[in-house]
Amino acid sequence: MKRAFLRFSYALVLVSAVLIPGCGGTESSSLDVPTVVEESYTTQTADGWTIAIHRYYSSAGVTHQEPVFLSQGFLEGARVFHAFPKYSLAGKLALEGHDVWSYDIRGVGDSQKPELDWDNLKVDFSIDWSGINFSIGMEGWDYSMDHFILLDTPAALDFVLKATGKPQVNWIAHSLGALMQYAYLQTKGASKVKAAISMGGIGVFDKNHDYQSLFAEIFFGIGTFLAPFVPSNLPLPLKWALDKLLGKDPLKWAAICYALDTVVGKLFWNHENMNPNLVYQFLKYALPNTTTNCFKQFMEWTKTGECKLKGVTLPDSQGFAAASNSGFTAVASSSDPQVTIAKDYNVTANLRNIKTPLLVLSGGADLMCPAGQCEEVYRQVSSKRKQYIECSKKTGHTVDYGHVDMALGLFARNEVYPHVQEWLEEHSTRR
Repeated sequence: MKRAFLRFSYALVLVSAVLIPGCGGTESSSLDVPTVVEESYTTQTADGWTIAIHRYYSSAGVTHQEPVFLSQGFLEGARVFHAFPKYSLAGKLALEGHDVWSYDIRGVGDSQKPELDWDNLKVDFSIDWSGINFSIGMEGWDYSMDHFILLDTPAALDFVLKATGKPQVNWIAHSLGALMQYAYLQTKGASKVKAAISMGGIGVFDKNHDYQSLFAEIFFGIGTFLAPFVPSNLPLPLKWALDKLLGKDPLKWAAICYALDTVVGKLFWNHENMNPNLVYQFLKYALPNTTTNCFKQFMEWTKTGECKLKGVTLPDSQGFAAASNSGFTAVASSSDPQVTIAKDYNVTANLRNIKTPLLVLSGGADLMCPAGQCEEVYRQVSSKRKQYIECSKKTGHTVDYGHVDMALGLFARNEVYPHVQEWLEEHSTRR
């Protein structure tokens, strides 16, 4: 009964937050109390995409030498680390004296997005002696996970190092962001990272895993079955569809957020660690559109158990520069002036090449990246200084943490963030 009353109260707060700008969303400020200062920048990737970069630091100043670099997950924007001030990882670290930087991968948040115009849909169909030729796509929607890993992340990381004048960062990554991290740490670029933290980090998939949720089993089962038949180079307009469905109607938003703050949202978070307003902040500001290429690649990984890159092909002038920046090998084509970076590179099979100090955090109720898979990453890396912590009731936490709520859950500020802070304190240099 108490739980139902609290949910109803949260729903009312959510309606108020939508109707009244700023309602329930800001921390009090005072001349005597340090506040979080936010700044925005942009940088360019090797293939010409504009990437948005966000900076957070305390008005009282920065007390740690190494910048903190944040990488978000697949269906997340950088806003996941600062969705709501009271539960903000970026804000908390900034107030602790860290110089915190996050970035939006292409197509997400404030970064460059391809135009979602169905009039630009291109369908090619022809029949000749060689057979039936069919292709479908939309301009700008041909990127994959590889672009996030090989182009966006190195560009953002180098921007931060150049802007701060520091030789190294401490890197925190969530979900797919951890795969970006693991891939980068397998290259010579690892020297730019002093220490790393992964939260629900994707690196290994157990093909025989019991997801303990009928919805999760159906999702992954249908996804892996349909992925080969899904057309490539098309938008998967999750954000667009949600905005079209709910519009600006606060009651509709409240209803969907209330519904997802139940066992219905189990695949994405533990509802005991969320409230409707946090769900709203995530759906409204962190959930992006993506591409069918990204979806197909993710489902292929779940099916094979390994995160294998297909590689990114660029003109030679861009390709070799991008390869140098990413730390991966560039292979030149013999037939045309192009190079392919990290073709068929298996991130999972090369986890042993990671030697950077690494803290691996998992959630006891995480169905997207179960604790066992995170622990397997921990076992495989070669870091001399490494630590594994499962955030669950059996390890003394208030709840079994799900996937998203590790980064912005109700109890994360007092239970997960301290693990992060302790690791950063161990690997940071005080000014």
